[in-house]
Amino acid sequence: MQTDFSQYTLEELISKRKNLDPQRQQNEIDDYDDEIDRRYDELENSHRKTNEVIPPNFINVARFICGGFAAWIIATTLFTISDSYFQVKSPLLSELHQYDAVVTNTSCTVGSADLEVMDEFSMLEIDSMGDAFSAIGITDKQCDKISAHLSTATMVTLWHQSGEVFQIDADGHQLLTYEEMNKIRTRLMALDVAPALITIFLFWMFLGKFVIKAVKIALRGQLLDE
Repeated sequence: MQTDFSQYTLEELISKRKNLDPQRQQNEIDDYDDEIDRRYDELENSHRKTNEVIPPNFINVARFICGGFAAWIIATTLFTISDSYFQVKSPLLSELHQYDAVVTNTSCTVGSADLEVMDEFSMLEIDSMGDAFSAIGITDKQCDKISAHLSTATMVTLWHQSGEVFQIDADGHQLLTYEEMNKIRTRLMALDVAPALITIFLFWMFLGKFVIKAVKIALRGQLLDE
């Protein structure tokens, strides 16, 4: 009568196998050996499947997907930044409106809530018979100097776009040049895009690796299910 091995664990089979008499129970020993070998093969296959290494092609696919996703986010953000930059980039001097004005009031304001510039910058506000103009991003010292000069000027010529001043001439003197304002606007734009660039860097450093790890885990789970 053949032994029902299903009711024994591997350890129990090994223990019973040791107690068999080779002289009288050789057939039973052979049966036990076959069953023990079969159990070991099952354990080895189960262990190999559990710890199966993901094939290189799956890793490459995961990296490609995650890298493409991250690159898409970065490219979209950079495009948005560049598009915004070129939209607000200084117009050419020939494209500006030239306005001859009699200044009735001037003032210097530190910073600008609209453009979110830092406190070290000032905004020169100019009033001319009810028309308002502003030069944004100049230094405090420069603002005070121009304001003092405009308070005594008889005639002022402004080059502006929608009230934003790019150049100021007064009584034959150039108080603010177009070249200066171009540099100032470039500096302000750098301040505006810095948070977006930092966000991209943080995304790549912290979120990117987690996305890749998640995809690897998902692929590993798919292989085990198969």
